[in-house]
Amino acid sequence: MSVSTSLNKGFSRTLLYRAIKKTSLLNSLYAALKYRFAPLYKKNPLIIYQMGKVGSETIERSLACYDLQRPVFRVHSLVKEHINAALSGAGISFEDYRQRSRHAEHGLYIAKEVRRDMHRGHWQVITMVRDPVAQNVSSFFQLIDLFIPNFAALEQAGELSATDLMEVFLGHYKADSNFIHWFDVEMKPSFGIDVFASEFPRQAGYKVYRQPHAELLLMRLEDVDRCAPTAFLEFLKIDNFKIVKQNEAKQKKYYRLYKKFKAEAVFPLHYVDAVYGSKYARHFYSEAELATFCQRLRIGK
Repeated sequence: MSVSTSLNKGFSRTLLYRAIKKTSLLNSLYAALKYRFAPLYKKNPLIIYQMGKVGSETIERSLACYDLQRPVFRVHSLVKEHINAALSGAGISFEDYRQRSRHAEHGLYIAKEVRRDMHRGHWQVITMVRDPVAQNVSSFFQLIDLFIPNFAALEQAGELSATDLMEVFLGHYKADSNFIHWFDVEMKPSFGIDVFASEFPRQAGYKVYRQPHAELLLMRLEDVDRCAPTAFLEFLKIDNFKIVKQNEAKQKKYYRLYKKFKAEAVFPLHYVDAVYGSKYARHFYSEAELATFCQRLRIGK
């Protein structure tokens, strides 16, 4: 066969392939067959599944240093209604969010796979918790360009005070926000794991929850440097696990404003009491630890 004949055949196959891919019916058939012979659970996925601004990128980057030979996904929600509600609350469309992150897209895909095959596979999940006020503040600044589109110009002009920021913050991050209920409305219905059903070992800083079809490693962000080597040895049999820091606030464009807020913002007492009095806060942190968190805040009436 001549080189030109070979190239022509290759070109024809390419055109045929493109035509097939554009046909929705054949596309659907292809997706169905792909699922039938290669569902996600057979690939032994590892899912980093947790709230935003609790170190998920750090865990993902740290795991990338090891040859796990399995897919790793990072998502914040596996409940379609919550994904849509979060996007609506932030005033952003699904397509716009895709430009910022693949969390929502990955979440919808994995949610479908988990619902379909929850009891056929053995799912391994990693999650973390964090001081809930610090988490909410960090999340607020991560999305500040959505809440205050011209925040940089306002800051430059000296027209954005800590009081102004607090007003916007409290408007979007209520004391009784979804962050406080995340494990009840996300983790429990998705994987059947109730982290509140047993005591959390605060001294250890982590716990492994085991169910017939799912295992969960839960760590406190405040302890991750200390507990990660032991936790990942127990959970994934990785020896001498190292944490690689990623997505820290000091690397962000909003860092100067973030520092100003932390230094000057005054949190209403009722807000602090409600957040630190929640089931979430009191389950994972002791009274002494919560008191330490409070000491880092400026608290008003």
